[in-house]
Amino acid sequence: MKEIKVYHVQGYSNYSCWIPNKKIVSNLDDADVVVFEGGEDIDPNFYKNPQPKHRFTHHNTERDIYEIAVYKKALSKNKFILGICRGSQFICSQQENGMLVQHQPNPSFLHEIKTFDNKNLIISSTHHQAMYPYKMNKEDYNILAWTENYLKFHEDGNEEELNPEKECEIVYFPKVKSLGIQGHPEMIVDKLPETINWLQKLFLDLYINPEENEK
Repeated sequence: MKEIKVYHVQGYSNYSCWIPNKKIVSNLDDADVVVFEGGEDIDPNFYKNPQPKHRFTHHNTERDIYEIAVYKKALSKNKFILGICRGSQFICSQQENGMLVQHQPNPSFLHEIKTFDNKNLIISSTHHQAMYPYKMNKEDYNILAWTENYLKFHEDGNEEELNPEKECEIVYFPKVKSLGIQGHPEMIVDKLPETINWLQKLFLDLYINPEENEK
């Protein structure tokens, strides 16, 4: 398999430790894959379509501005984009009509998810926000893993219930070749091989043959 060159936007290279045959590069121009890592919430004023701010949303304005510029550059250079935790939320927030659940209960660190290919896997999570692509055009997102009725509430910036059809865990945005993984594969790489093997196959399928996953 060809070497995959990976660029980390914030420099936290552990976030890609589960990606096979990778090489970390220090310049976005040299990368095949650009990784947006975990961290603070995103300022709702910086969503593609700005939203009111929930009282529990805590953001880093400097980071938001920087990562929006990096994301636009990665798109302009046709890079494959991977977001982990905050990174997945960031990707969703930058899509037309993409938004976030701004506050929900933090799931159990290890919990079950359902997948598009009828598997039940265990993933790790450390978040109180989540992707909410449901106002986007249907062809612009593909929910690949989720939970259902797992969390007690899912609030928007006005603290109103969003009632998601599914609680998004992994979403692919085909038009921008962006994969958002809400959980933390890097935290389970030596503990849950079935999940890691599935994630590796999913990642490689999307990275190598993205046109086959735009349905």
